[in-house]
Amino acid sequence: MKLSGDHLEPYKAGVVPDHWAYGRIREITGKMVAISGLCTNNRKVELILPRTRSLSKYEIAEICATDCNAEPGKTFNDLLCIGFFEVETGGQIVVGESVAIANEPIGRVAGFSDLHYPNHLNIVINSETWFTGIVRKPPMKSWENGASVFNIDFDIADSVSICLGSRSTIPVCAP
Repeated sequence: MKLSGDHLEPYKAGVVPDHWAYGRIREITGKMVAISGLCTNNRKVELILPRTRSLSKYEIAEICATDCNAEPGKTFNDLLCIGFFEVETGGQIVVGESVAIANEPIGRVAGFSDLHYPNHLNIVINSETWFTGIVRKPPMKSWENGASVFNIDFDIADSVSICLGSRSTIPVCAP
């Protein structure tokens, strides 16, 4: 339960409830810098327990999606790597926030993977539709291990937005 010395990891120790939320939070914005389309069904992605992460201006982060109802502290297999974006307006990301690319809502933040950190943070979103109309099927390339690459209808410099949104399930404190 301890990170180092006498410091407790507040989520594991139960000090911070798993349903808390910010009363007000600024929208994180950015632009896509790379489009991936890699899809795997045996990835064993483990989301870290903390429900929030900070993103700084100019930081690069990866947006990935799953239809596995992922949540912090859980492991799942199916993952679509959408691509990377550069942060223009930094801030805090909270599980449950809405994510949009090119003004197209694509899902809600499920949690975060630090597998590739410090190179980049993976922001995993839950998406029931797997981007119907945005992911062109069939895949451009497939491998025997279950991985595929799909053509995704997003482009370099498309806008990225992460915010509470009007349909948020996160409890928001009154002003």
